[in-house]
Amino acid sequence: MTPQLDGMAPVDWSKVKASAFVYDIIYTPAETRFLREARQHGHATLNGEAMLAGQGAAAFQKWTGIQPDLALMKQKLREAVQS
Repeated sequence: MTPQLDGMAPVDWSKVKASAFVYDIIYTPAETRFLREARQHGHATLNGEAMLAGQGAAAFQKWTGIQPDLALMKQKLREAVQS
């Protein structure tokens, strides 16, 4: 996670099935080295933004009883981590 941008466990991509979906719970940077390498090897990828926004939405709903706009929360999260 930022600022440690180059760290990742070693992955032997030749052993990862071509159909494998690669997920990293880190959300900043939006594309970690792990996700970048996976994408370069042809894998579909996803970062942790949706999980973080979903957790925030669930907590907000639990505490307030109001269902928040998840799309708006994701947008605001992306804006916050980019600044």
